[in-house]
Amino acid sequence: MDRLKEEIVTEIILPEMQADRFVFEKVANRRADAIAKISFAGSMRLDEDRVGDVRFAFGAVGPTIIRSLAIEQKLKGEAFPLDPKIIDEVAADFDQIINPIDDHRSTAAYRKTVALRLLRHFLETM
Repeated sequence: MDRLKEEIVTEIILPEMQADRFVFEKVANRRADAIAKISFAGSMRLDEDRVGDVRFAFGAVGPTIIRSLAIEQKLKGEAFPLDPKIIDEVAADFDQIINPIDDHRSTAAYRKTVALRLLRHFLETM
C-alpha cells in the first residue's frame, strides 16, 4: 500500500509466525552498542521430523540484509536433525553471497566467519 504525501506510518502489524525455534543474535563490542558487527535471525518450523519452514537473515555482512529464498528452499522437507552434509551445503551457499566489508568496527573475515558459525549453530542445535 502506498503512503500518501500527508500520511505518516503509525503502526506496523506483522502476522504471527509459527516456529518451533526462533533466534536473533547481535554481535557487538558491548551489549549497549546500538550498531552490530553482525546480526543473525533464524526461524524453523518442523512438520513431524521434517523441516517445514525455515528462514535466515544476516545483517552487517553486505550492503543490505542478506536472505536467500533459494537456499532456504533446499532445507524444506529434509529430515531433522539435519545431516551434516546438508548443513555444509547451506553454509557453503551462504558463504558465496555473504560479502562483508572491513571498517572500524570489524574485519570482513571476522564478520563472515561469525555469520557462518551462527548459522551452523542454529542448524545443529535446534
